[in-house]
Amino acid sequence: MRKILFTITTCLFLLSFQGIGLSQVVPGEKITKENWQKVKDLLPMSVLEWVKKGDLIMQTGNVKYNYWRGSEKMQKACKENKVKYELDKDDNIVDKLGKQTDFLYGEPFPEPDPSDPKAGVKVVWNFYYNQYKMSNFIRLFDVAWVGRKGFERKIDNHYLRLFYDGRPDDPIKNPDNVVLKEIIAVVAPYDVAGIGALLWRRKGGLSDDLWAYAPALRRTRKVSPTNRSDAYVGSHFCNDDANGIAAKVQTFTWKCLGEKKVLAPFFGEKSIPFVYDEKYKGWAVPKDFPYAKFGYEVKDWSGAPWIPANAIWSIRPVYVIEGNSKDPYYNYGKQIFYLDKETYNVYYKEIYDRGGKYWKTFYQGNTDMYAPTTPVEYTMALEVFEAMVDSKTDSASVSHTLGTKGLELQIYNSKTLGEDDFTIKALLKYGK
Repeated sequence: MRKILFTITTCLFLLSFQGIGLSQVVPGEKITKENWQKVKDLLPMSVLEWVKKGDLIMQTGNVKYNYWRGSEKMQKACKENKVKYELDKDDNIVDKLGKQTDFLYGEPFPEPDPSDPKAGVKVVWNFYYNQYKMSNFIRLFDVAWVGRKGFERKIDNHYLRLFYDGRPDDPIKNPDNVVLKEIIAVVAPYDVAGIGALLWRRKGGLSDDLWAYAPALRRTRKVSPTNRSDAYVGSHFCNDDANGIAAKVQTFTWKCLGEKKVLAPFFGEKSIPFVYDEKYKGWAVPKDFPYAKFGYEVKDWSGAPWIPANAIWSIRPVYVIEGNSKDPYYNYGKQIFYLDKETYNVYYKEIYDRGGKYWKTFYQGNTDMYAPTTPVEYTMALEVFEAMVDSKTDSASVSHTLGTKGLELQIYNSKTLGEDDFTIKALLKYGK
């Protein structure tokens, strides 16, 4: 009898525990400050506070995308990689003989074990190789300053990236021994137009090369990679916040804190096809894409003006990773990342200052896109918006990363983008 009572009590405890958080959220319902308890186990603590205050209103849904794991080619490569690669003492990816890879396609460490001491860095490497499969991209994006009362100002930017590793097509010549090259440049308004930076990310433990152009000086100068943690044109973002993680893997220590489920923002409940662009010979985001609309862009919005009003919030499994820069001059202290267990996209990261005090939270919304070819060989989980909310100033910077009115150009895997687009001469084209 005593054993039966113990069993019943145990079952009731488990049922009550499982009823907290996950089972209380019904896809389709709206989460507000009136029912915040339903999501108290599904959000980082800083984000939960937004819900409790009424800043964050969440329209939940049940997002089901067809290409979470990428194309069949990508999935096949991931399975093969599972027994191919490991990490050396400096967290470089090496083969079983200890040699660094010249080219790698697919996730190098599929299904990392959270109990593995190296799980944190393996998750981050998977994050990068899911980006590398883009091959390259050309983006126009904005950054808007948003205060408690709403929109304040914005800048428009060009963002170009060329990946040498992890490409789904054939490897390209790599005389500079880099993983990627990128240019980010301000193009409007006139008073800040021309500010730009060129990055060459070197392979292995070699330091990145970073050049900056300052219109006021009318010259390009080489700067320390630590500058990537400085505020981007005075906003709440820095360059290393792009896509959630943009720092060089080997310059950080990484630790896996575990797994959980979170409510994450998405746009569209089904996968969306790209359209082919003849001019750029690549895949473009369609004009009728469900672009993010922040609260300041929506009449009678009652939440914070930096919250996306048209996102769909869906439950996703994530790895929770802690990252700390090895550079004592890096502006951030500890960062806590929440990365999807399938796509490795970053949904949230909480940032602490060098003194260990909570500072601000980054979050972004995603969608799933694919090239309508047979078979489907090009797929991407793309971020639609990014936002950084500063707890100290009660303000934010937000970005329409996948375009908005006047910034529709978004091209991926372009055959017209090449090495000549990532030189100091190319950077100077944006100068004035």
